[in-house]
Amino acid sequence: MTSIQINCFLTVIKMNGITRAAESLYISQPAVSRQISALEKEIGISLFHHVGRNIEPTPFGKELYHLLSNYTDEFRQLLDTYRYSDPRNETTINIAYLFNWNFIQKASHISSVFEGYCKNTNLAFHPTGISDAYQGLDLGKYDIILTMESDIETIPNHEKYSYQKVADIDRLILYSPTHPIHQITTDPTIYDFQDSIFYYYSEPTNETVMEKEIMRICQKNGFKPILQQKASWQTCLTYVQRGYGVVMTDAWAPEADTAQFLTAKLKDRHSIVLLWKNSNKNTYLSALQKSIVECLAMPST
Repeated sequence: MTSIQINCFLTVIKMNGITRAAESLYISQPAVSRQISALEKEIGISLFHHVGRNIEPTPFGKELYHLLSNYTDEFRQLLDTYRYSDPRNETTINIAYLFNWNFIQKASHISSVFEGYCKNTNLAFHPTGISDAYQGLDLGKYDIILTMESDIETIPNHEKYSYQKVADIDRLILYSPTHPIHQITTDPTIYDFQDSIFYYYSEPTNETVMEKEIMRICQKNGFKPILQQKASWQTCLTYVQRGYGVVMTDAWAPEADTAQFLTAKLKDRHSIVLLWKNSNKNTYLSALQKSIVECLAMPST
């Protein structure tokens, strides 16, 4: 019986169903179902039974729920008392995030919220590229990566890692005030850029991901994009600034808040996830996930 299985089991009952539990835990519905099935297989007793389209705990499930609820509450109180009272337990969690995100203010807010959960644990945020982030996670330089869910498929041996979604953010098209479309409309859609070049930059470990994403989104909107890869993100921005084309990015890009560029908001959004090695069993993971969700729910200042 693992802590993940216990958490899923308790949450399913608290939220009155697997779908709501999955949303609460920021994981997929099949993932919750797998954890429940594994727990039932291990103990050899059914925990839920179907009532119409809904599920309800069996008599044993109800008893186990009360037992585990008391256990987890007491364990958390004991852990928090020890962690918060002993300064020798002060530790630092190293978190890597993508260098092209405007994340400094968000990191400060996350650290403040997280301190309310784990007073003797500090957060250190490191901007880096995707390749370096994955390598650093594998070598122990970083404890956690904050990245895009679409990038996970590019990780070698990705079954060694676990992840939780913490946010969905808007995708944007970044273009220059000198772009011809600005003379036509101040509120363009992605279809208005069908004749523009879409510049993109990809690191060696995920060289096809960005290309596929641009292609997928554009084709979904009725056209095949003109793609052109550049040697760096900065080179892409230079071409865009000169009015030669556009780049697809997201709402966390620092360029989205400057006068040098204009933005067109897309209907598509992408998921931001926390990624860590399966061998990382530290109890701060839940607190960190909650802190990030709470921070991103705060009004922008």
